[in-house]
Amino acid sequence: MFLACLYGFFFVTLGWQWVGLLRELFTRGKINEIMLGIVDFISYISVVIMIDMMYKLKKYSFLTLIGLGFGFLAFLLPKAIKFFFRGFHILLEYPLEGFSFFVFLTIFISVGIYTEKKI
Repeated sequence: MFLACLYGFFFVTLGWQWVGLLRELFTRGKINEIMLGIVDFISYISVVIMIDMMYKLKKYSFLTLIGLGFGFLAFLLPKAIKFFFRGFHILLEYPLEGFSFFVFLTIFISVGIYTEKKI
């Protein structure tokens, strides 16, 4: 749904410039009438799709935000797991450096939580 809205926005903003260029080429005789009709139809359909997707996004905006949130978490989850296990690997290979890594990580997270509660 979001991609269709993005496609519609992209095609409308840039599409009208291309339609103007193609109309100019049509008046000069560089393209035929059928090609111009196809471009007009596609630009009209993209506007209809964009307006329809805007209404759907307004209607289901809460569900869209939930979906984007889950998508963002699914994107970040492998990176968080990799970050944690790199620290764990350092802890096994070099115990002092790994311990200091987890101590600094705990301190920074604790300071972040403390400042968030204060504000």
